[in-house]
Amino acid sequence: MARDAHTQQGVYRIRSLYFDNLADKALREKLDGVNGREKFRIRYYNGDYLG
Repeated sequence: MARDAHTQQGVYRIRSLYFDNLADKALREKLDGVNGREKFRIRYYNGDYLG
């Protein structure tokens, strides 16, 4: 296989920030095994900064 062109020195770094509401709806749905749930997140790769 060809190497992923998005890696840096063979490493692919991902940072994610997940959001939930005050009632922890996303967490509770995950623990209850709900398949059709919504997930809200900000994700960046390899040190990218969107500032």
